[in-house]
Amino acid sequence: MRYFQCAAALGLAFLSGALAGCGSNAAMPGTVSTAISTKAVPEHIQALKNEQVDARRLAAHSLWQIGAEAPEATPALREALHDKHAEVRMEAARALGRTGKKDSRVIAALVEALRDEDASVRAKAVASLFELNEQATAQRPAILPALMAALKDKNEEVQAGAAILISKFGEDARDAVPALTELLKAAHVKSRQNAVYALAVIGPEAKPALAVFLELARNDPDVGVRINALLAIGRIGPAASRAVPFLIENVQSDDVAKQWGAVLALYHIGPEARAAIPALTELLKRDTLDQQVRQGAAMAIDSLNGKKRKPPADSPRMGTGAMNEKQMMEMKRISGK
Repeated sequence: MRYFQCAAALGLAFLSGALAGCGSNAAMPGTVSTAISTKAVPEHIQALKNEQVDARRLAAHSLWQIGAEAPEATPALREALHDKHAEVRMEAARALGRTGKKDSRVIAALVEALRDEDASVRAKAVASLFELNEQATAQRPAILPALMAALKDKNEEVQAGAAILISKFGEDARDAVPALTELLKAAHVKSRQNAVYALAVIGPEAKPALAVFLELARNDPDVGVRINALLAIGRIGPAASRAVPFLIENVQSDDVAKQWGAVLALYHIGPEARAAIPALTELLKRDTLDQQVRQGAAMAIDSLNGKKRKPPADSPRMGTGAMNEKQMMEMKRISGK
């Protein structure tokens, strides 16, 4: 235990030194604490008013590290969102994602920070809103317009963060379909991944984007975007039946990622995709078929026969329409892409 305490102290000393060398006021006051403990919270709160920018930044950073155990710091951190130095505002925005879980005013403060002139502040604000997604979801009508505006941000992290947070609203985010569809043209891979993920979660209300989903599933250079596009097609439901021939092509492919996305899409479309049953049956005959694809194909056949069943608790998330990060990385690994 003592070893880890010493290691932590050395790490904090290094951090303090690194931060002290940044910014316009490089000289760090010797009285500024770098302690990461609840006992140090009052001192960090006081330091948020320090005349030196590095002291304020370090205080906000320390409060971020202390996190949920420092809720009393939340009002001071909300005020720090208006600090004249962007690096302090950025650290404050990040810290609020941890300290502000019980403060009803934090969501509004972070939404305001989405309009900050500095991209790093906006990125941390949207990340903290995601950390506080249960509170954000409860205030969806008030914050969805701001997130839709953030989808058009020039910063890729802000775009991607806004899209993934919108996905938490599910079908209630239907008003964001046009803005999310526009984001599918983004150059940044994560923005496209998260936008198509959000549209998949929205489900049938995303039908206007079907043609774009088909284009992405065919031609996007990123396997994650292609898989989520296939899943988004399926999440539209029976209204996506015109995509069934394309999904059959993917089932018949030797590419495991295409197979995976297609069987899940067919699972969601249901009986309107009965024409795919022969292709799925042939797929199950392959001795080398990936186990996840095999499970998905069997469940898709049941669904196409009108016997849709919920997947086992430990299976990939067929019911939500898109893959989580761990599943995406595994699919990229076995696809070799």
